[in-house]
Amino acid sequence: MMKSFFPTLIIICCSILFSCGNNKLREIERSNIQVEMLNADLEIQFPGVFAVTHKCLVLQDPMRPRENVKLLDTETGDVILGFIDIGQGPEEFATPLLSYSTKGILTIYDPHTLKKVHFNIDSLYEGKVSIKPSPFYRKDIVRLEMLNDNEFIAGVYGKENPFCFIQNDSSMYEFGNYPIVVDIANTHVFHGTVLYNNHRNVMCYATFHTPYLSLYEYKNQTFRMLWETSFKNAQYFISNHQLRWADDHPCGIQEVTFTRDYIACLVKEMYLKDASGRSKETLPRALYLYDYEGTLKKILDLDLASVRISADPETNLVYIIGLDDGWCLARLNL
Repeated sequence: MMKSFFPTLIIICCSILFSCGNNKLREIERSNIQVEMLNADLEIQFPGVFAVTHKCLVLQDPMRPRENVKLLDTETGDVILGFIDIGQGPEEFATPLLSYSTKGILTIYDPHTLKKVHFNIDSLYEGKVSIKPSPFYRKDIVRLEMLNDNEFIAGVYGKENPFCFIQNDSSMYEFGNYPIVVDIANTHVFHGTVLYNNHRNVMCYATFHTPYLSLYEYKNQTFRMLWETSFKNAQYFISNHQLRWADDHPCGIQEVTFTRDYIACLVKEMYLKDASGRSKETLPRALYLYDYEGTLKKILDLDLASVRISADPETNLVYIIGLDDGWCLARLNL
């Protein structure tokens, strides 16, 4: 009698555990959300780097050779100012990249021609544009985030570490973890968004091609990983030190932004092989909301195919660049 009881008990216990696990999954709230349309017809060719400032929105239009960077009104999306021209002149940039700090500083940098320029958003908003480039640090920098005056994080995606700490125009040390611990040569497969929150002194790293998110704390000129998460398993193979994603590999995080209460991630819920192109069908619509402890709290299904998100980290107001009949500007209060 006892022999038949124990297998039954094990089955019951397993059923209870399985049921609890399913209940935990069901606790994640998922909602259909209608965004607030602000401008249904942005006059841009393609949305590049997008940032919310205390005065206005900053949007790069990377395919435009003139007025490559624009300031937009936060309520209408109307252009307030356009500046930065593509070229080889002393005040031009061959391949401009953008970085905005919540300290009110916009940085335009060019790793190819090794020059950079800093702008005060308040001055730009008043129409004061003074372009006086200074030397840039290294050619391998893909992303740049300002921490304090003369302190930056750079995404370099080296063989061992993805990030570099820069102080007074000098590379001090490299740090950080990749989503997968493998010995590969093509570490560009782990490119992603690097974003710093000056209010909380934390940096997040969200990868484009695999669903991975991590958060680091910055203190005393050092970085400490607080947590990391992958919400789906990576599917890949390695040949000749090259990592290749499998056909059934899930997409990563298109964009990430800090809000007051959440780390908001714009996620393509599809396989990587199906996600190429710029049609509405291949753009993400799911917004994953993590708290600052790394717990997924909500998933919002947007009614707009979206490509860029940004927010002021002191509010829960998220601005969205999406694709409807054309490129458009929308807003969502979380």
